Amino acid sequence: MVHSPLALALLDRGNRLDRQVAEDSDPAAQQLSSLAGGGPVTVGSAKLRDRKRKIYGIPDGSVALPDGTIAGLEVKSHGQPRRSDDLELAFYNMLLSGHHGTPIAQCGFLVTVALDGSQRCHLRQLTQAHFERVDELIGMVRAGRRNPPSDRYCGCATCKARLTDKQERSRLEREELTMLWNLGPAKADGLAKVGITTITQLAEADPNTLLGELTDAGIRHSMEDLRGWQAHIAAYRTQAPVVFNRLEVPEPPYYLLDTEYDTTNPTSNPIFLLAIGTVPPSGDLEKPRTWWAPTPELEHQALVNLREVIDDNPDWPIVTYHGSNADLPRLREAQHRFGIVDITEQITVRHVDMFLAVKAALRLPTAQLSLKAVEPFAGIEREGSLADAESALAAYKRIRRRPDQGAIAALVTYAAEDIVGLAEVLTYLREISGSVCSP
Repeated sequence: MVHSPLALALLDRGNRLDRQVAEDSDPAAQQLSSLAGGGPVTVGSAKLRDRKRKIYGIPDGSVALPDGTIAGLEVKSHGQPRRSDDLELAFYNMLLSGHHGTPIAQCGFLVTVALDGSQRCHLRQLTQAHFERVDELIGMVRAGRRNPPSDRYCGCATCKARLTDKQERSRLEREELTMLWNLGPAKADGLAKVGITTITQLAEADPNTLLGELTDAGIRHSMEDLRGWQAHIAAYRTQAPVVFNRLEVPEPPYYLLDTEYDTTNPTSNPIFLLAIGTVPPSGDLEKPRTWWAPTPELEHQALVNLREVIDDNPDWPIVTYHGSNADLPRLREAQHRFGIVDITEQITVRHVDMFLAVKAALRLPTAQLSLKAVEPFAGIEREGSLADAESALAAYKRIRRRPDQGAIAALVTYAAEDIVGLAEVLTYLREISGSVCSP
């Protein structure tokens, strides 16, 4: 928990435009003031503008220094300062200088808040190289706005989060190859070397001939890559899922497993929510069991509970969606932290990762193959307020700062909906698993 009024004010400020001056009784404020040579610490800011440089922004705060300059103040949830923090401080120092008409401060202040709520104040010395790099980055942004580069969907977190239906249609109309699953910019560049630059050209190409041309050009692709891309094109054109390989889907009974974990922790990725569903031979999902685990003690107990459940039916498969790279590594880390024996070994030998089955055999008329992408085609509509893992992690972070029973309930609902969604997706995949077609 964060106990510092200064850190809470910075973290919770949001879009408020009021200014708050940290009280002298706050330890973090005292430390900042000491680092600043006794200068006042101002928390929060309205939008500031430097009309000469044509930049604007909202710093988390500012510190008036004895030499008459004003330094930027930023708060971060990561434990240690990063190079990007110094560049951000340099930018805000330039902004504060232009806004107030003072010289540019040559230092900045950083508050880092750890998961246990402890905070450290850092005095960051800024050099001319920092300010030159900021000027360079601003120039690059402006150049990009004047001469926009060819925007290609690359599957990064930004593309995944911000690709709207309108943007997706626009990219498809331009026949952008990177709209196809597992075809990023590097692979698109390779296809361009053999004359394939549009979706239509790829759809009309003979896979055997194209594979030979790529091989002759020293570009390595597999026949499965080409068949998957052509199947994805067919899915876009028909606006329907396309099964192009044998789709392996387990039959009941089985367990369904999902975890939510903190990806921002620098030393480990603690599990803060664990959910399991039981699907007996009848195929009817029982009410999912969820364990909220915001502390090490509760995380340990959640693992014990999980082992007790899966021990009841040691021959049942344990099904996840993307668990090979997500849930199992996190469970393995937790097992080592708490000295629990054999839990991940038991899960591994019984594990079925449906994402691996889907990516090998199914393409959808959308850019993604995530569980959330498959759910609408199975007729699933979620009712919870949290949309994805990123929003769940953000909710967890808010709860760590300030407990909220409503937010906790929303997280638990999200985890249960993941289990229900996976159960219904498995039923849907079994229904379409026999409809293998040639793209």
